[in-house]
Amino acid sequence: MKAPSPETVLALVGEGIRKDSALARAVAKAGELLVYDLPKRGTRADLPGWVGRQFGALGIKIDPAVSRMLVDLVGDDLVELAGEVEKLAA
Repeated sequence: MKAPSPETVLALVGEGIRKDSALARAVAKAGELLVYDLPKRGTRADLPGWVGRQFGALGIKIDPAVSRMLVDLVGDDLVELAGEVEKLAA
């Protein structure tokens, strides 16, 4: 992690990895740490809250109605929702 090529992206996927863990601290020290806490499957009712937290993690406060509208437009695909959040944040 100390000297990767500029185009290198390392993605780690796992459960229960805390932001203050040794792994997270090592990654943050070497580069940028992005954490996405996904809701459990079957909890569509909480998706607007999850969307709001994703915006919040990017420093953007949005109205809960906007989160609900985004879920209604995009659906419950978390990858697509995360992508739309990042597009709108940009």
